[in-house]
Amino acid sequence: MFAASVFDHVLDTNHWDLFENLDLGFHLPHFVTKYMVLMVVAALIIAAIYIPLARRARTGDAPSGVFWNFFEALLTFIRDNVAKPYIGHHDDHGHSEHGHESHAADSQGKGHDSHSAAPHGAHGTNLEHGVAHNSAGAAAISHAPAHVSEADKYVPFLWTMFLLILVCNLLGLVPFGGSPTAAISVTIALAVIAFFVIHGAAIAKMGFGGYIKTQIPNLDLPLPIKIFVLLLLVPIEFLSHFIKAFVLAVRLFANILAGHMVLAVLMLFIVAVRDATPALFWGVTGVTVFGVIALSLLELFVAFLQAYIFTFLTALFLGAALNPDH
Repeated sequence: MFAASVFDHVLDTNHWDLFENLDLGFHLPHFVTKYMVLMVVAALIIAAIYIPLARRARTGDAPSGVFWNFFEALLTFIRDNVAKPYIGHHDDHGHSEHGHESHAADSQGKGHDSHSAAPHGAHGTNLEHGVAHNSAGAAAISHAPAHVSEADKYVPFLWTMFLLILVCNLLGLVPFGGSPTAAISVTIALAVIAFFVIHGAAIAKMGFGGYIKTQIPNLDLPLPIKIFVLLLLVPIEFLSHFIKAFVLAVRLFANILAGHMVLAVLMLFIVAVRDATPALFWGVTGVTVFGVIALSLLELFVAFLQAYIFTFLTALFLGAALNPDH
């Protein structure tokens, strides 16, 4: 019964419990589950935050306020620290994203960039105009290049994955909520989407035949030995793509599920001593509450970390598929 209660806390169901001891809750339609509803809630939260921010950025206004800067910083972090390093620096035109940024920074430092401007009192980073602030508060407005880099093409996808996973993780810390990412079916669905984007993007870039050729190692060996080695390596390379997707799903699922399981077990200690002496009850309750608060703060960190890791690995696999020579 103890284990069953713990699993009831983290498993998906079509019955939404509010207060189990008071038998308060409600049933969802048989084709709808709690995690389905929470994923829709996560999507609505993301839309409610970023649609107004996008409209404000479109006007050219400098970022202002903690709210705007925080949520925009999440996007610029994924763009500049995940997408560009692992996708964007392999550019079809033979030069790197980092090279452009370094050149722009040098030009600004020497005073040779006639297109730079410093918005008065601006703080944060403006996604619409690519504003990059230095430590003195100055900003250089980088004009968009004539072509769209590979990082720019896939940044919206990475943003979507990161934000959806992050909000789903955080919903598990909300009373009466839950983390959809604690369900293996949800993380598998996310991994399958990432799998098709990774390999679909590579096929779209190189063609099906060209992409298949990149999966065959170029070995400088005598023909009989080469054929033997390829018969071993090619199936392993093929399976590795499915293993990578499986790892994406299991890593996210296991970390989120484990955190909620530990919290649920700790809370059950209070239930276990509810009929004990007042001294024992309040002693165990005090220690348990302190442990739950500490672990909840750790869970907050894990929510951000696991969203980042999933997005980082997706970008890494995507960059490797798009640029096999690197």
